[in-house]
Amino acid sequence: MCIFSESRRSGYLIKQSAKGVCHVVKFLICSVVGVFLFFAPVFNGNVPLVALVGFLKNTLGSVLINYLVLFLCSSLIVTVCLGKVLKMEPFAKYHQEDGICKIVFYLLAVVFSIMVIFNVGPSQILSKDIGGLAVSLAGSVMLTVILAGWFVVMILKSGIVEFVGVLIEPIMRPLFKLPGCAAVNGIASFVSAPAVGVFMTEQLYKTKCYTHREGVTVLTCFSVCSLGFFGVLVSLAGIEHLYAQVVLTSFVVTFVMAAICVRIPPLSWKKDIYIDNTLQTDDDRITPRVENRLLSAVNAGIKRSGELNFKVFMGTLWSAIAFSQKIVAYVVSIAVIALLLAEHTPLFTWLGMPMIPLLKLLRMPNAAEIAPATLIGIAELALPVIMVSGKGFAVKSIFFIAVLSSVQIIFFTESANAMLECEIPVSMSDLVLCFIVRTLVAMPILALVSHVLF
Repeated sequence: MCIFSESRRSGYLIKQSAKGVCHVVKFLICSVVGVFLFFAPVFNGNVPLVALVGFLKNTLGSVLINYLVLFLCSSLIVTVCLGKVLKMEPFAKYHQEDGICKIVFYLLAVVFSIMVIFNVGPSQILSKDIGGLAVSLAGSVMLTVILAGWFVVMILKSGIVEFVGVLIEPIMRPLFKLPGCAAVNGIASFVSAPAVGVFMTEQLYKTKCYTHREGVTVLTCFSVCSLGFFGVLVSLAGIEHLYAQVVLTSFVVTFVMAAICVRIPPLSWKKDIYIDNTLQTDDDRITPRVENRLLSAVNAGIKRSGELNFKVFMGTLWSAIAFSQKIVAYVVSIAVIALLLAEHTPLFTWLGMPMIPLLKLLRMPNAAEIAPATLIGIAELALPVIMVSGKGFAVKSIFFIAVLSSVQIIFFTESANAMLECEIPVSMSDLVLCFIVRTLVAMPILALVSHVLF
């Protein structure tokens, strides 16, 4: 159903004319710009997009960013009132999927933001490791999602997704039961941020590149931890010297797990229906044989790049801002609640108890001590390594936890909130079940890698 599949069937060819040359040039330039922004580590190892986010964070400062977070959360309450109470059409449509539970989270986000910014309220919430961390995370997510969500149009509409998709589809279908464009999704998350991968997945789902099953699979298997955040993980864990091993192991294990998880519940239970409720056919899943796959890939890319213009480019900025607004509110509210539970209750310690026998079976050192860290990652990506750092645990165990937290993918301070907010039908129970399945699948693989490396 993707545009590059349609282009192969229709025999779309490059026209040898001035207009055709212009289309080719547009495809090449836009693709190069998109690849440069998202994939070229030219700024001290960071891609331009990540460097730009870092520049803005330093330029704006934490105080102004915190106020911007409060503004976004507060404006969300205003739009809820305009849509739900006054029934104004644009705002009613914007909040048509928002029930009481979501609105409560929006309100909590405003309350928590006010508490942190103006330093009023319970000391537990005002702590820099809880309220401060939550608002800080929300600010980073806000800037990343807005900028990356805006510039991702240079990936989505440049034609590079279709170009790579046509080339790699013969591999993606047998291995992951996914169209080729899913590979670009995974890489985009890896070099920028999980929420960016979610946004890209949503856009491709809306254009019928993905079915429901394929969309949920990409969300939960390819919205990986960003390359830049690995530096944070190894720094918190105190294993900076193992940065390369952590990144490489995470990248390889993520794709191995994707091949496994797509074939077992809950992902295997999802239906192959498109956003318009049409059923995916066997023909849609077949990778057509083409005489010249490279030429077909170029043609598919050129056809998609024809959709990119200034109006589309600016329209994407508004979509990115709207998308970030609700995610920021979720990050603040859910992160504070999750961090409070982690810091001030034994909940995750209790939840980690069933993992102790499995860790002992896998012959992991400090099994009882690291067990809670195997599940707490569902709250926040960095929490597992925070729990095991500076405790004198074996390097093997710290490495195991650091990589495990990065491949679990689903965490409610960012990626899970973005998944719940996107238009791909996925519930909180789906995400929790996927998290548990991914954890159980990853642990034996990572234990084997850990024993080999250490």
